[in-house]
Amino acid sequence: MRPRTNPQALELELVSNSLADSEPHPGSDRQGCLLVPAFFCIAIDWITEHMPTHPRIEVGLNRFAYLVYAYDTSLFLPHDQDSTKILSSFCSAEAPLGLRVSWAKTKLQNLGSGPRPAAVSVKGNLAEPVDTFVYLCGLQSSDGYCWPDIKRRTTPHME
Repeated sequence: MRPRTNPQALELELVSNSLADSEPHPGSDRQGCLLVPAFFCIAIDWITEHMPTHPRIEVGLNRFAYLVYAYDTSLFLPHDQDSTKILSSFCSAEAPLGLRVSWAKTKLQNLGSGPRPAAVSVKGNLAEPVDTFVYLCGLQSSDGYCWPDIKRRTTPHME
């Protein structure tokens, strides 16, 4: 089933201002703590609830706003024209928590039909469009089909 609108996913990685440039303490592993992903999900829930403009697509009777896994977030938008407004809204809502978007990892991708989205600039930061990217070991393709991922996984790699 394809959405009625032209959804676009924004791949975001949030990093804490206080932890982004610091080294972990000896014997500690931020990613090894079971509570960190749960706190990240709580933070993303808070941010999306406090955004002036909310991301959301509709598929049938269902509504989807975002997907969170580990330290990555994908926002779903009905139109690529909404990219700048939603990203600006997200940045405004994340600031009180001391978080920031990792702009180097922020990408725009059309998931389904329609042209490739245009690059957007938000507060001097560029979010570039992509046709594919690897997420959770799977190749996410703009055409919505799984064949590129199957080919990538079954083609012998030359080393």
